[in-house]
Amino acid sequence: SFFRFDSLVLETMATTPKSPVSPPSRGGGRLLQLSPELFLLMFEYLPFSTQWKLRGVCRRLGVHCPRILSSVDFSNSLVTGEVITVVSRTISNLTLLDVGYNPISSESLAALGPLLPKLQRFIIERNNHISDEGLSFACRHWPKLSTLKVDWCEKISNRSACEISENATALKILSMRCRHIGNPAMEALGLNCPELVDVDLGYNTATTDAGVRFLAQGCSKLTSLNLARLGITDVGLDILAVRCTRLQCIILDRCERVTSAGLEALAAGCAELSKVSLGYLTAVTDSTVEAFARSCPKLRSVNLHHCSVTDRAAVALSGYCPELQVVNIAYTRMTGTGVSGLVGCSGQLGLTELTVSYIGLTTDAFRSLSSFGATISSLWLEGCRDITDADVDSLASHLPSLTSVCLSWCDKLTDSSLRVLGLHSLRLKVLHISNVPAISDAGLVAVVSGCPRLVSLDLDKCILITDEGLRSLARQCPGLTFLNVDYCKLVTADGITAITQNCTRLSTLLAGHNEAITDRGVEAIGSYSVCLTSINLDSCHNISDVGVRALANRKTLTSIFLPHNSITDLGVQVLVAALPTLINLNIGSNPVSDEAACAIATFCPTLSTLHVGHTLMTNTGIEEIVQHCGFLTSLFFQGCKGITLTQAQVLEMTRRHRTLQ
Repeated sequence: SFFRFDSLVLETMATTPKSPVSPPSRGGGRLLQLSPELFLLMFEYLPFSTQWKLRGVCRRLGVHCPRILSSVDFSNSLVTGEVITVVSRTISNLTLLDVGYNPISSESLAALGPLLPKLQRFIIERNNHISDEGLSFACRHWPKLSTLKVDWCEKISNRSACEISENATALKILSMRCRHIGNPAMEALGLNCPELVDVDLGYNTATTDAGVRFLAQGCSKLTSLNLARLGITDVGLDILAVRCTRLQCIILDRCERVTSAGLEALAAGCAELSKVSLGYLTAVTDSTVEAFARSCPKLRSVNLHHCSVTDRAAVALSGYCPELQVVNIAYTRMTGTGVSGLVGCSGQLGLTELTVSYIGLTTDAFRSLSSFGATISSLWLEGCRDITDADVDSLASHLPSLTSVCLSWCDKLTDSSLRVLGLHSLRLKVLHISNVPAISDAGLVAVVSGCPRLVSLDLDKCILITDEGLRSLARQCPGLTFLNVDYCKLVTADGITAITQNCTRLSTLLAGHNEAITDRGVEAIGSYSVCLTSINLDSCHNISDVGVRALANRKTLTSIFLPHNSITDLGVQVLVAALPTLINLNIGSNPVSDEAACAIATFCPTLSTLHVGHTLMTNTGIEEIVQHCGFLTSLFFQGCKGITLTQAQVLEMTRRHRTLQ
């Protein structure tokens, strides 16, 4: 309570003009007598904007604030490269800078280099502006850099990775999910960065076994490695088993060329593994899981999503892995018997996260969950169609730690399940209950009354939900950030308005397939949803250019889905001119033509995915888009009668475009 009181005092001090009068003894006076350590501890909890303002309040705050501002996080803000440069110039002792998704240019990034000689951690994501030159130049001035995260930046290639490895030899944590990173980069990292312990190369399809060999030979201290979707084979896994025996985390999701033999060799060589993710690997069998369970007794997290494993794998995990806490066995061949064994034999720590989507759970399985699942905080039961209200009642009353629950496609459930969740699961933050047709306002009111901490709610196809339920949600859960009311056709503009006015942190709204949502509801979204980044209004046929103009006010938007509406060229022109940082845009099945295409080509250079199918566009419009949107990865124009491109022309267009897939 002391911290809360004084944090309010700090906020007041930061927004009040300087005055020669001493601060009140109940707040500021006591505050200024605190030790520097307590100052730093308290200030870390304040938002960046408040910390920045506090610098000018008095001399002591001016001394302490720069020390706190050694870490600046812009990931939840919309700022320009110029703003980031000004902050960096003012606070030269920055050690952490998180740029997030902000579209800073390569020139701005290069300018940051000399300004931040003490920088140790740098993070930037989904930026199609920065190039090898800008990133390499900046990193030359950051010799103390230990953490670098550059994900989904389409212009980054092996060249910058090689130069970074030469200048930042102290790197310990590296994440470079960029499609053009391949074996040359791995060779440079292996030669120059022997201190690497955590490397994320997921989705870098250009990296093969040779790249893994280079990395493993030079970075024997690796403890965490993400190789998801890489084209590696058993050869690469054998190398890891011999060279990287300290590995504690390995992610191999969708590495389709590996076999059970390679996986078993990896398990035998890396006995310290505590996290293994093998999602969507057809090579994973019960024998594979048994090999990991026997060789790696410290396993705490296992992902077997979409693997062909049975209850035999569950027996192995429960018998050999006493520290198991996180298990994902969705879409496997396990039965309720296997789930009962996993839960009942969990060790002293107990399971904390369990995903058993689309598995036929038995009465014994629910009895085990109720008896031994007291430590479970996340429970995913999507598609378990045999679950009843009585099962949910038993689970909710015996699992007091639940914070995340998915009951989607459990179509036997009624409002009674939501009532017991509202009564017992007071810590609930995430609730997905889509495609449960019997859920109504009564159940929604009950659960939100008991669970005011909800931040994510999925009500897709809950067809009995009305504006009354959304009003109660808006009143009880002001911290909501994600809401899905697709196909809730009894929800109108009034319900959407209530949500946007009260839930000011809302970042994702899905409200498609609803003709009752009109321009008035969209205008409310444009006026109040200051944090909105993604919106889906698919097939809301009464939305026109008026509503689209309102959306243009939300500068934070990066993903917009507006197919099957009544939007014209003018609406698209206004929208894209106001939102140049759009990443995903869907305006298919609207009466838009090449004029809209030219506007998109002119104002949306960072666009990654574009849907314009079943519109009035022609070859001219598509060629303009491809020519000027240099970072497109997906372009859909099926059903456009004016487009007569041949297969050869499309292939040539793809060949000339660097990123288009």
